[in-house]
Amino acid sequence: SLAWALLQAVLAVGAILAAGRYVLQPIFRFAAQTGSRDLIMAITLFMVVGIAAATGAAGLSTALGAFLAGLLLSETEYRQQIEIDIAPFKGLLIGVFFITVGMTIDVGVVGARIGLVLAAVVALLALKAVILMVASRAFGVSVAVAVEVAILLAQGGEFAFIVITLARLGGVLSAEMTQIVTAVVGISMM
Repeated sequence: SLAWALLQAVLAVGAILAAGRYVLQPIFRFAAQTGSRDLIMAITLFMVVGIAAATGAAGLSTALGAFLAGLLLSETEYRQQIEIDIAPFKGLLIGVFFITVGMTIDVGVVGARIGLVLAAVVALLALKAVILMVASRAFGVSVAVAVEVAILLAQGGEFAFIVITLARLGGVLSAEMTQIVTAVVGISMM
């Protein structure tokens, strides 16, 4: 049932966060004592892949696992070292990510519905800008800064692609609508 699946998901995420919180620190402390930056990098990659695999085995998204691993790694005292070590890979992986997303878009489908795509891009940007503006003002941010926040953050985000993929796999979106929504998010990010 849905309640059982939700409980399993919560328990899996809780177990990963608890284990990560108590296991990561001693492991990284040991790695730091060895003085090996390669060992820290290997542990970091192992943790990301391992936690992603654990969430996948629990029936959850592997992307959620990678996200949880990032959260756990950001809480360690070795955060700066990890950031420095993975910096060379960031640009490469971001490029691979966007190439992969771009390759999933069928230009023919998007071209046939270009009016809808462009209208949806404008609607997405406008709606997110209004929400961001209102939220910023609710937190006491000045109007000038709230407008800047709204303009800078109005585009779609990378997690939208994950949600779109899950919606397609779950039968919530048709193949054509998946193409359109993916194009909308991609164009808004440009």
